[in-house]
Amino acid sequence: MRDAFISHASEDKIDLARPLANFFDNLGLKIWYDEFELKPGDSLSEKIAEGLNQSKYGIVILSPNFFKKEWPKHELKGLITLMLSRKSKILPVWHNIKKDDVIAFNPSIADIVAVSTVGKTSALVGFELLKTIEPKLFSSVSRQIAYQRVLESIRKKPGQMATTSSLKQGPIRHKSLPTSILVRAGLVVAVLRGVMPASENFVENLQRDLNYKDELKIWESIAFIYDQTNSAFKLCDSQREELLGKLLVISMTPGRETQKILKGSTFDNKIIDFVKSFY
Repeated sequence: MRDAFISHASEDKIDLARPLANFFDNLGLKIWYDEFELKPGDSLSEKIAEGLNQSKYGIVILSPNFFKKEWPKHELKGLITLMLSRKSKILPVWHNIKKDDVIAFNPSIADIVAVSTVGKTSALVGFELLKTIEPKLFSSVSRQIAYQRVLESIRKKPGQMATTSSLKQGPIRHKSLPTSILVRAGLVVAVLRGVMPASENFVENLQRDLNYKDELKIWESIAFIYDQTNSAFKLCDSQREELLGKLLVISMTPGRETQKILKGSTFDNKIIDFVKSFY
């Protein structure tokens, strides 16, 4: 079973569909996306039907381009059929359109809660969709914020990543933390200070978590694996940032295959096998 199917017009591939697909793939989610699935000689209709039937969610990028195309309409019709039979759920993304445009195109999907791309990067759109597709990713406030900041630091290109101010951080749930917790948190920050942006807010973000004790244990594990790997292989700056990002993803997606999450990185097999040995 796949986590989601991405339906889109080819004109929206570069600026939204492809970045979304890569975003989800890097998190270890199983996504049906044409560039991932279709090979020369494949039957387009058969592969799409297979992808639709095997996906829990259908991400539909509704746009002026989508409204003009026949294949996207065919995919949407299939998703609506699956939604009515409760085999799949539609997650609309409104891209350069308004509700009136959706009503004019297909009133039946106009009332489905959608994610709008207005003022958002593809990554922030992805984060909003993940709240439904993989809620466990949002069980930790401190790791959410850290992961987004690491991605911002790695990519460094305007428009590729949302700023953390766009991510709802939640209220401070614990006005103070025990001294023993603060000491342990300080050790985590000391290990990760050079690679975790805004590490000075680490304690404050722990105060936002429902269960700061369990959260800190996870962070201690991340810091330990990071430190052991960095010491063993003398990673460069970009590899250290990438390693922290991958460790955060692994921690937020329990049950996902570690090998898949680590794939596509700059790490060689020795580093990947070393990291895997801790899980």
